[in-house]
Amino acid sequence: MRQPDILILTAHYGSGHIKVSEALEAELRVAGVPEVAVVDFFDMTAPLLNKLVKSVHRETTKKAPELYGLFYRGMDAVKSDSWLNSRLQGFGREKLSEYIETYGPEVIVCTYPTPAGVLSRMKELGEYEGFVATVVTDYRAHSHWVQPNVDIYLVAHPGLRDDLIAAGVRDERIAVCGIPINSRFFEPAVVDAARYGLDPERPVVLVMAVGYTRLNAAAMVETCAALKSGFQVAVVCGHDEDLRAEIGEAHGAAHGAAGVIVLGFVERVDELMSLADIIVTKAGGITATESLAKGLPMIIYKPTPGQEGANAEFLVAAGAAVVAHDPDELEAEIRLLLESEETRIEMRQAAEAVVVVRSARVAVEALLERVEAAKARARD
Repeated sequence: MRQPDILILTAHYGSGHIKVSEALEAELRVAGVPEVAVVDFFDMTAPLLNKLVKSVHRETTKKAPELYGLFYRGMDAVKSDSWLNSRLQGFGREKLSEYIETYGPEVIVCTYPTPAGVLSRMKELGEYEGFVATVVTDYRAHSHWVQPNVDIYLVAHPGLRDDLIAAGVRDERIAVCGIPINSRFFEPAVVDAARYGLDPERPVVLVMAVGYTRLNAAAMVETCAALKSGFQVAVVCGHDEDLRAEIGEAHGAAHGAAGVIVLGFVERVDELMSLADIIVTKAGGITATESLAKGLPMIIYKPTPGQEGANAEFLVAAGAAVVAHDPDELEAEIRLLLESEETRIEMRQAAEAVVVVRSARVAVEALLERVEAAKARARD
């Protein structure tokens, strides 16, 4: 393996950090960067522990969201100079040092906060002299993202820049780029609805069941199907084949006036979003940004406390989303959006005002510009 010119450190806690990393990798290659490596920081440093923690994280966010919310708020209160933060900054440092010594990346981009903290400590100790960038993958920055020796923060919106400045980050170290997503979400698409079993003449409610408990996923689909309002429902279950089978058994055929199409993993979610009129989803930063890019009005169902709750607050305040906490609220919001074209138009306009077009490209341009400026200062 050649030494990577740019190393992207990420984590498989949800798919969002990975999607951001892949979008950046693609744009870096378009920009002419010869070697880009995407590495899971925790697989590199503690693979067995990582496997256990990922399982606990997945089950906690789905089945005990209040407990996860408490953990998120507790970690948000941890001070940068605390004993706990110093321990976190030491996690995996030896393994990361070995990787850097072997491959020598001059630029490291972090799409997850923990490696940014480790690198910040390494720079403080003189163990790494390269350029460190952090990509904040949500619409609010948890305190764990804020580290003293990061060279540039790539953030979603101006308000997040203001939050980082209030946390002590210098303005010149922040670039507003949007959350980097695949460029195809910004491209117009002509999609054959029949490819997904959909009728092009009927409105589509896209339900992202991925990440929900089966009880909540079933409630979402049941609520949509029971409306019988002449629309159709496309349900994405991801790799959860048991969930797909369960929902398919209950709703796989036309259910009243609302046809329910149950799908597993969908490679081209951008195509489904192009066909949809509204989306019912979690408030993950990447799915939310993809929906914004498509101008798709969002109904966020039962946002998980923590970063998703903060994302939901931002999106609702921006006018691009509404929140439903139970099936009755979900039913009311679906009816409102399907019946009111004016409301849908207003939400699309709000999405356009929030999203940064071709965000991955904008992020890469800002990154490479700052890297070149840093090299110039070093030469001088």
